Amino acid sequence: MRIGIIILAFIFLGLSGAGAASLPAPTSSIHPATLFNQPMFTASLETTELTGRVGSPTLVHIQLAPKSIPFGHFIVSLAEVIKGPDGPPADILTGYPEIRVTPKVAGKYQLMVRVNLVVKSSCGGAEATTLLKQMVHLVVVPE
Repeated sequence: MRIGIIILAFIFLGLSGAGAASLPAPTSSIHPATLFNQPMFTASLETTELTGRVGSPTLVHIQLAPKSIPFGHFIVSLAEVIKGPDGPPADILTGYPEIRVTPKVAGKYQLMVRVNLVVKSSCGGAEATTLLKQMVHLVVVPE
């Protein structure tokens, strides 16, 4: 009878995680707290001075260091026209490693580009940090 109780106690302690504190931390993923306490990733733009053509996509290239990110981490880019010529707005398709801007009117544009790193936790939450916030100047010529 006592052996049965001892076995049940070991099973209970194993299920409750009492021995988990002595296990080494997994190395396949970076813990989000570590990520946001130390700047591990940097983002930059290939150039901030671009020339484009009306109706043709102009690409804003994002560079990330290091180039690869761990599982559960995502790069999210955002871009918006801060100043531009009158008329219909430019179409902007954000993404990584490039943002595609298709202007509909010739003129000078100022775009604000932001690059964020999003870390999804295993319990359904997410944290984000901004890696880059930079102005891009785009001169668009007629077709």
